[in-house]
Amino acid sequence: MDHSTGTFSGLDDAGLFFQRWWPETDPRATLIVVHGYAEHSGRYQHVAEYFVERGYVVYALDHRGHGRSTGERADVGRFGDFVVDLQTFVGLIREQEPEAGIFMIGHSMGAVIATLFAAEHGELLQGLILSGAYVRARGAGPIAAGRKTSSDGGTEAGSDTVGGIDCITGSGRRGRLRLRSSQLPWPRAGTDGF
Repeated sequence: MDHSTGTFSGLDDAGLFFQRWWPETDPRATLIVVHGYAEHSGRYQHVAEYFVERGYVVYALDHRGHGRSTGERADVGRFGDFVVDLQTFVGLIREQEPEAGIFMIGHSMGAVIATLFAAEHGELLQGLILSGAYVRARGAGPIAAGRKTSSDGGTEAGSDTVGGIDCITGSGRRGRLRLRSSQLPWPRAGTDGF
């Protein structure tokens, strides 16, 4: 496994730190990890290692105000700034990995950022994986892993489809996301958040 770090300029020239973990073979796909509030990309190293061992290249950034990126700690002027930064990051990754499909993994606040990104730029993604996101499927309660929204608005157990959510972005664009659950090795309790 090859590991590298770097920085890029986000919105308003914010200095944003990122990490890349590369497998020893040509990657099957690209995974982008979008971390949660008061976290950083290093907290997901074990997630990166898990997927790199299976042939994926993994990228993760530190959001502005988080980890090694610039900005007031855990603060942002507008939540949409995270999405703009992520769009810039995805553009850089596409330049580096033009052949590999992109999957995005978002946890907690990162799941919200990833969902907003997918609603605006879903055509750039092959898939979206969310953990710890509070979202509602139309006509159903909160989406739970292992259930899917049925045609009558209820849920069916035993499926890896966790439902569809209707999204309306700040620009008024509407989209429908189909989500899949996953058994991912998310951060362990007791790991540092900064």
